[in-house]
Amino acid sequence: MPGRMKFEELIIESSSVEMWIEETRLKKYTGYLQIEFRHFKFLLFIEEGIPTHGFRVIEDQLFSFSSLAAVLHSLEGGCMRFYETPPGFLHALLDIKFGDQIYGTLYTTFCDLEKLFRTLEQKAHTGSVDIDLPSAHCFVVMEKGTPCEIVCVPENREEETGTEESRKKMGTEVDTKTEAKTGTRITNKELTKQKMLKLILDEAVSENGIVKVFERRNPLTIFSPDPDEMCFWSNPRRLKLEFAFGQLGKEFEKLLDKRLTISQILDTLCVDFVEIAEIFTYLSAKGYIAREKVT
Repeated sequence: MPGRMKFEELIIESSSVEMWIEETRLKKYTGYLQIEFRHFKFLLFIEEGIPTHGFRVIEDQLFSFSSLAAVLHSLEGGCMRFYETPPGFLHALLDIKFGDQIYGTLYTTFCDLEKLFRTLEQKAHTGSVDIDLPSAHCFVVMEKGTPCEIVCVPENREEETGTEESRKKMGTEVDTKTEAKTGTRITNKELTKQKMLKLILDEAVSENGIVKVFERRNPLTIFSPDPDEMCFWSNPRRLKLEFAFGQLGKEFEKLLDKRLTISQILDTLCVDFVEIAEIFTYLSAKGYIAREKVT
């Protein structure tokens, strides 16, 4: 994850959280708050001082947790760090999380990226293009076919910044003031976004990289069952959910033995219902779980 660390190892307690939120709001910081609490890891996106999206992180995958900002005060004893980033980085991550991947996974060895971007321009594409190269990880945020934000993060900053020539490999010298502020590679401001994009595409020709295109979508709105209903195994046969649904499935599987309400399950998992909706629907349809109104 890119960004310049602004606050390091703040221990979470009510007073520190209040002070941090106030400073962030007044100075209109943009970036993400990285939170560790017990065995949990979270990210809270901040745009111009306002918390926007919360996530639980499991193996580098983001799971929506919309109440993260509201419960931050309760994570006492945990620690948090704030990283300042360009807004384009957050926008790209949101497109990757909530958007639809189109064209599958593309490889720079076989794909003509200039033709790809011409196609995206013709189709007035809105979303993000994720270009993962050995030398840098780049995100191109597009609005109606036009690149509006471009962020590149060197894969190895020490190697990449070793010589002036290596710094120019992606195209131009780095704007050192911007890099010092954000910890993220931003090419000189006088370059147009079209030139910046061309530099990235030229570099991609000589590297073996992966490209993914995401079409912007609003977060899914899924009907949630009554949060006060209990949810539990109804079948003596217990399914192993980890294989199909990963760590979150494994945790959900264990909670079904405890006759908890759906609200309690979500609070324990630290995710929104949308993240377990697929598991829940499958188990309900197959008759593996039952629901019971709390009296």
